[in-house]
Amino acid sequence: MLWYTEGKGDEDFAIHFFHRWSAARLSQLNLALPQTFATDLPASPLSYEGHLLRIRWCIRLRLFLAAGKEIVAEQPLRMSTLRHTGGAIGR
Repeated sequence: MLWYTEGKGDEDFAIHFFHRWSAARLSQLNLALPQTFATDLPASPLSYEGHLLRIRWCIRLRLFLAAGKEIVAEQPLRMSTLRHTGGAIGR
């Protein structure tokens, strides 16, 4: 799970969560089924869509195959604050 900036100026990039499976573990997984992970989300940076700068989050999957080949897939997501609209929380 990572975020990166796009737009004017220097681009920034940070990995929030990283997990590597060994070849032995991969051989035990049924990759036809959805796989899950869990991580605590940070308070920032939030997703942002400006004219000069964009902050984007995504989940990136990178598979390293035999003979140096690789497959990369990304799923974008949006990080935003929760807005409390009134009423009781935690009752």
